[in-house]
Formats: sequence, C-alpha cells, structure tokens
Amino acid sequence: AGSFRVENYQLEPVRLVVDLPRKVYFRGEEIEGTVKAEFYYGTPLVGREVRYTLGDGETFTGVTDDEGRVKFKFPTRELREEQQLRLTAELPERNLYAAADLVLAVRAYSIAVTVPRDVVTVGESFPVTMKTIAADGKPSGEKVQIEVMEKTFVDNQPGEKKVSSHDVTTDAKTGEGRLTLTLDKGARYIVRASGQDRFGNPVV
Repeated sequence: AGSFRVENYQLEPVRLVVDLPRKVYFRGEEIEGTVKAEFYYGTPLVGREVRYTLGDGETFTGVTDDEGRVKFKFPTRELREEQQLRLTAELPERNLYAAADLVLAVRAYSIAVTVPRDVVTVGESFPVTMKTIAADGKPSGEKVQIEVMEKTFVDNQPGEKKVSSHDVTTDAKTGEGRLTLTLDKGARYIVRASGQDRFGNPVV
C-alpha cells in the first residue's frame, strides 16, 4: 500500500534565459552573452533587476533594457586552469533562476596515443594510433609530430635519445591518425606525440 497527493500545477508566466553564443571559451577571451527576462507569450520584462554570477565569483547586478535583456562580460585571463564553469542568473522579484554551463579551455585540442601492446619484438611492425580532440569534445584535424625516444641510463642518470621522427595529420572528421613503426634494437621506448594549437600553445 502507498499514498500520494495530487496538486494543481501553475506554470510560471515569466521565464529567465541565459544566452551564450558558444559553450567553449579559451583563456584570454571574454565570455559575453545576455540574460533575458520575458513573459511566455514574448513580451519582455523591462526595468527589472537581474543578478548574475560566473562560477564562485562575484555577483553582479543589471537592469533589463527595452528588450528585457541584460548584457554581461567576464574576462578569463586570470583563470589559468582548464575547467568547467556555470553561469547563473536570478530574477529576485519572481524568485526565478537560470543557468548555462561552459568550458574554459587552456589549449585548443588534446592528443591521445595508443599502441596495441606494451611489448613487441625486434623487426616487428606495429601500429601507433593517435587521436586529436578539440576542447568541445569533438574530433579535430591537426598536424602532429610523432617521436620515438629510446630510454637511456648513463652515469646513473636517466635520459632519452631520439630514434625517429614522423609527421602525421589526423582526420578532420574522426580526429584519428595512424602510423606503422618498426624498431631494430631491443630497448625501452617512449612514443611521444606533440603539436601546437592555433594560439601557439604546445600540446604533448
């Protein structure tokens, strides 16, 4: 047995919307957008106080214009870490809230490198697969350099010695690239993929 209660639902006649032109921003750019307050039939709320906050930062206050909008702008130069942020807005007189999520990226893309197994034999060919993913999570076509480095140990000091270098361009639709390697000496190796994004940041 159980019990439940049925109540009348009344739709709030006003809605609050946070509008961001995109969901991914890069450090150094300004996050710009608007908060809009309007009735559901389209008439804007004019001259109303709106409060808005980015993440855990300071809360700002604005007044809606003739279109029911409040424009906002946040700098990102001081935000040094890649992170996910939430922009929240409040219409106090109606006790309404709205939010939009965005990603602050430090680099335009990332690289993942995989090999089929950790041990191969001398002279055996094996594939190296790389994938480049843009900051918004979608595949990205990029120019990538693959370096094969032999791990060394000289005078009790670990080091690396370059064995070979290869240029690969990943596919714009899938973000994937492929390279076949063969190693002629038994040793421990590192396969390192590196590139540069459009802001000049190194990606490794």
